[in-house]
Amino acid sequence: MPRSPRCRTRRARIVIDPRQRALWLSQSKTPGPVRARLLCFPHAGGGVAPFYRWSSWLPPDIQLSPVKLPGREDRLREPAVDELPRLVESIGEAIDPCLDGPFAVVGHSMGALLAFELARRWRRLDRRMPVCLFLAACPAPQLPPKLESIHRLPESEFLRMLQDRYQGIPQEIASNKELMHLLLPTLRADFRLVETYEYHQEPPLDCPILALAGDDDRHVTPAEVSAWREQTTGGFSLRILTGGHFFVHQTPGSVVQILARHLDGLLGQGATR
Repeated sequence: MPRSPRCRTRRARIVIDPRQRALWLSQSKTPGPVRARLLCFPHAGGGVAPFYRWSSWLPPDIQLSPVKLPGREDRLREPAVDELPRLVESIGEAIDPCLDGPFAVVGHSMGALLAFELARRWRRLDRRMPVCLFLAACPAPQLPPKLESIHRLPESEFLRMLQDRYQGIPQEIASNKELMHLLLPTLRADFRLVETYEYHQEPPLDCPILALAGDDDRHVTPAEVSAWREQTTGGFSLRILTGGHFFVHQTPGSVVQILARHLDGLLGQGATR
């Protein structure tokens, strides 16, 4: 999601017990050998459930691996992490030992920032790099933020601005006060994470980037998504799809088929569905 003016904050990193890795990484079953893993990161306030539908369109040898973040779904009782560097470090420490073969990363909105900063972390640590980054509905990080911060607003105003900007909360959820009370801390933490994100200049990545934009996204333009080309020397592609900010989940078949074809081309000849 778009970022607002930045502020500087520092906290101690989170150390993840290796026995807790299953809390972070979900994995689909594959009928045979795994050719590559597809890590998936959600938008602000989102979880991994929408990604499970993707298996229907992925090649059978691609293992779908949504990353489960604190503060949602079966981790709802855990506090969400509200600083991007701390969350990136936590994710990396939890899942790095699992990345022992080819993998790609898809990030939607906030998830795109997580994917990008994880890739830069892997490069700094001289770890295996992704075959490709698939980044959707997110302005390139070097662009100046254009929207005002909302994460500090009172509850009613915060939720109103959230709906006005993104129409991201279904009415049946928005009208459920108890459920919204449970979800609000995670929503606020995620928006704080995005709105306080600080971009630091580093050399472009050498892994390819495929950027995706919605033609009816009211707050993230194709031009802002296209600017991701500055962040890679490994090849860049832009695809504009029908839909708003949540086109990734509105037309999942179209999105996943694009990703699968692109990934298949990078991995070489293999099974496709």
